[in-house]
Amino acid sequence: MISGKIFSVDSEMKSYFKVLRGKDSSSLARKACSEIVRDKYDLLNNSENLEVSEHHHLTRHPEILVSFAHTEDLALSFVLSQYDQPEVASIGVDVELINREIPEILLQKYLRPEDVFSTPLCAWVQKEAAYKAIQPIYKGCRDLRDIIIINDHFFLAEKPEIKGFYSFRNDFETIIAFAYVVS
Repeated sequence: MISGKIFSVDSEMKSYFKVLRGKDSSSLARKACSEIVRDKYDLLNNSENLEVSEHHHLTRHPEILVSFAHTEDLALSFVLSQYDQPEVASIGVDVELINREIPEILLQKYLRPEDVFSTPLCAWVQKEAAYKAIQPIYKGCRDLRDIIIINDHFFLAEKPEIKGFYSFRNDFETIIAFAYVVS
């Protein structure tokens, strides 16, 4: 498992993520974010608190987009600067353990006939990441079924101009989807 180090999601996108393990995964996700912002963008000093607005960006630096995910004892933070990527309007991330099974009732609830994906778990992770990326910029997205996924792209069913793409990372333990909404 990739834990404790800052990784590049995609060298072209200049976006970063960090995974930490521990009991309080919500706090750890914020800690991972602080470390990325401090190490990669030199914006926070050790005494400065990380303030995030609307689950979307740093309050004092709105050009720094952030997203958090956690599952069991695993926390993840995803960060991108709009200075580096001005075409990216928002980001989202989700992580799940590779052995998680998605109940059939959930599949029926969030999948659409138009969705194209490799596995139900991939679809779940993709839709969660896309929802986190879309929700801060468009409140009309109320649930995962509003999002259509076609392999590594997504868009809103009722507003197809709100669209984006995914980047994936998986190992033998987790699958991570990084979603980018483009303007």
